[in-house]
Amino acid sequence: MAEKNQPRLVGINHVAIEVGNIDEALAWYGQIFAFTLRGRSERNAFVDMGDQFINMRLEPDYAVSGVEKRHVGLVVDDRSRIIEQAKAAGARFVDGPYLDFLDPWGNRLEIIEYANIQFTKAPNVMRGMGLALTKNDKAKQELADKGMAEVAADHVTQGFVVPAGGGRHFDSPTPGRCFAMKLLGRETGESIMMFEETLPAGTRSLFHLHHDSDEVIWVLAGEFTFKIGDEVIVGGPGTCAFIPRNIPHAWVNTGSETGRILALYTPAGAGGVIEAMAEGRPIDKEEWSKLYARHRWEVVGANPL
Repeated sequence: MAEKNQPRLVGINHVAIEVGNIDEALAWYGQIFAFTLRGRSERNAFVDMGDQFINMRLEPDYAVSGVEKRHVGLVVDDRSRIIEQAKAAGARFVDGPYLDFLDPWGNRLEIIEYANIQFTKAPNVMRGMGLALTKNDKAKQELADKGMAEVAADHVTQGFVVPAGGGRHFDSPTPGRCFAMKLLGRETGESIMMFEETLPAGTRSLFHLHHDSDEVIWVLAGEFTFKIGDEVIVGGPGTCAFIPRNIPHAWVNTGSETGRILALYTPAGAGGVIEAMAEGRPIDKEEWSKLYARHRWEVVGANPL
C-alpha cells in the first residue's frame, strides 16, 4: 500500500471527540480514568496522555455548524506532498489553520508531521518500521518541559565485549555462506549493527541502497570488487569501503577462495534485515519485500559486476 515519495503513516497524535458539556464530560471520564488535564477553554479540553492527547470539543448541536469536528490526528514522516496527493484522491479540505480533510465517507483527518509534535515512537519501534525520524527544537523543548526529553543516541552506558568467535552464528541458504552477529541494534541504542560474513568465491550481493543507514565493509580475507555509485574498486584484506545512504551499490567476491568481511550499518536500522535472517524462520518472496520496506532497503536491480 505504499509507493515511492508517499508520506509514511507513523501513528496517531490525538483524537478529537464531541461533547455537550465540557465540565460534565471531564467529570464523566474522571469516574473511569485517572488523567492530567493539559489545558482547557470554554469550548475545548485537552486530556493529556503523555505525548498524545484527547481533545474534547463542545459541540452540542452538529446540525448548527454543519462541520464535522470529530477527527483523528494522523502523524506522518513528511507532509510536504499531502495536499497534492489528497487532492488527487478527491479529498474535501476543511477551512482552518490546520491541514484537515474529509475522506469519501466523511471521516475528518488532521495531518501532522512527526518532527513538529510531542508524539514519539520508541527507538525499537521506529527501527522496526524502518524509520529514522527526529524532532525540531520546539517539540524537543515541549518534551523536556514535561520531563520526557529524548535520550541522546549515546545513552547506552554499559560497554561489553564480544569475544573472538562470539556472537550468534547462522548459515545462509547459499551453501558456504554464513554470518556471525557481533553488535545488534538493540544492544547499541540503535547506533550501530555489525556482523561478520563468510562468502564463497563468486558470491554476489544485491544491487541495492539503504535509505536511512550508512554502511561500512572491511575486507578480512579474500578479494572483493565493489561498485559504489559509478565507482568500481577492487581490494583485498585491509580494504575498507564506505557506502553512504541512498547510494546504489553492489559487491562480488572476485577472488579464487572463500572471503570474509566485517560489515556495519549506522544507524542500525538497515541491519534489521540481517537480524531477521538470524531468527532462522522461512522467508518467502512477499516477506522479503516487507523486510526490505520495513528496514528501508531498496533493490535497484541485478548486480552489474
